[in-house]
Amino acid sequence: MTFVLLVVKGLFSSVSALGPAIINRLAADRTALMIGIYTALQTMAGVIAPIVSGSLIQKAGSDIVLGYNYSVLMIVALGVVFSSLFLIIVNPDKLKKKKTTSVDKDSENVVV
Repeated sequence: MTFVLLVVKGLFSSVSALGPAIINRLAADRTALMIGIYTALQTMAGVIAPIVSGSLIQKAGSDIVLGYNYSVLMIVALGVVFSSLFLIIVNPDKLKKKKTTSVDKDSENVVV
């Protein structure tokens, strides 16, 4: 169980580092705006998550362990839902192809 939690924590942490790179690749025209929104949502999650987790633990009553289990289960469920949405919505194969001109004035297809 500890190994699984460590792997999941590592995968969630890698999203923080890869998020801006993915945004830059998929939304090159609006990179600054999208990275700003991404960072704002990440920061809001840091404010909202302890409040929601605390309320789940409090609603569990005298069984605090059950409240922590519900809290972890909520985090896992949200991770699965949003990861699935990302896989469904983002399709990197359909990126716009843009014609560019090389030094020899030959046009090439370049993925932008």
